[in-house]
Amino acid sequence: MPAILEKFDMLQVYQALCSRPVMVLNPYLGNKAPAGKTDIEKVYEPVSATYKAMKKPAAWQALNVSKGERSSIIHSFLKDN
Repeated sequence: MPAILEKFDMLQVYQALCSRPVMVLNPYLGNKAPAGKTDIEKVYEPVSATYKAMKKPAAWQALNVSKGERSSIIHSFLKDN
């Protein structure tokens, strides 16, 4: 949908995708700083809660990984979905 971010926040977009698996790798904060583990847990808590409420907690992930892990995860995720 063109211009979706003019109407919604990314957290809302992730929540709307709850019927599908979503993985966010190496997220950044609003100030363009890399998000740490605590930041990820705090910022994405509403999304985690939505996936848990829909009984699909394993379908949502937000995490920091190395470049090598990132490539492997993306290939595996695409193959499985």
